[in-house]
Amino acid sequence: DSRSNISLFAEQNFIFNKLTVSIGALLNHNTAITNKYKLYPAINSSYRFNDNYSIYGSWNKATRMPTFTDLYYTTATHKGNTNLKPEMSESFDIGMKFRNEYLSAGISGFFMKGRNMIDWIKPDLESLWESSNHSKIDKLGVEFAANISLEALLGDNQPFKSANIGYMHLKQ
Repeated sequence: DSRSNISLFAEQNFIFNKLTVSIGALLNHNTAITNKYKLYPAINSSYRFNDNYSIYGSWNKATRMPTFTDLYYTTATHKGNTNLKPEMSESFDIGMKFRNEYLSAGISGFFMKGRNMIDWIKPDLESLWESSNHSKIDKLGVEFAANISLEALLGDNQPFKSANIGYMHLKQ
């Protein structure tokens, strides 16, 4: 089996003083999907209040073709599925970032609608693991991350260069 993927991508950035807007799209054709071209648009924007603070938001659509493992991997415990459909997703993200010479930190919220999601399932204890399209999996979450530059804060004469902390709360 084989498949070819042809993609055309275009993106335009607009900068209006402290506001940046990026609009793009991907036109994709995969030979595994007969006579279909799919368009995957995206828009991203950010606003810089000053050198330290910014907010951003984004929206995009995407796909993931089943891998050859998903389609054909077959062993004594696993069975591939040649009838899998491509995964489809739509994502939304909004957040805020802070940066100075000692600290960079950000917080964001996100939502992803996933359709035809592929995973390995086992219908019962006696069955083989088999790859399958789930009808949908939606993800909703918040994320926080921070990086402290110990080098900038304490100088070069110490063994650690930075300290990082992160937290994510995810509901699927």
